[in-house]
Amino acid sequence: MNKLLEKFPETGSEEFKLKDIIQINHKPHPYCITGKHAIYASNHYGGMLSETAIRNAEKSSDIKCGMYVNQFTGEYYNGYKAGCKQCSLSYDEHTSDTVLVIKIFTDKELNEIFGLEQYLKSIVDKLEEFKIAGVVFTKDE
Repeated sequence: MNKLLEKFPETGSEEFKLKDIIQINHKPHPYCITGKHAIYASNHYGGMLSETAIRNAEKSSDIKCGMYVNQFTGEYYNGYKAGCKQCSLSYDEHTSDTVLVIKIFTDKELNEIFGLEQYLKSIVDKLEEFKIAGVVFTKDE
């Protein structure tokens, strides 16, 4: 389970439960870790591939995002592809939005689920504290 999710109170409802905290809307794409990142972390951080290790790997060597982009179509590829250029953006230039995922266990409309609105209002401060941009709802596994 996501450690950050544990910092939120239980919903107290059988109709909705907290499921996860995830990253969405990757801009321009998710940062791609390569074998070079793993080797750097192994040599300098005891194998811990943290954000600090990634940033320092970029600063101290030619290690960068492993994503490649076709300059004509704009399509991204995870790893080398002929005719494509490697992403030149730093780790910090790859952005995304963090969202809280709430699983719904009923066929009711969201505004009909008892306690949902109250719960959402009660966690606004936590959402802001952890820089969570929004909430998404799912019925899927």
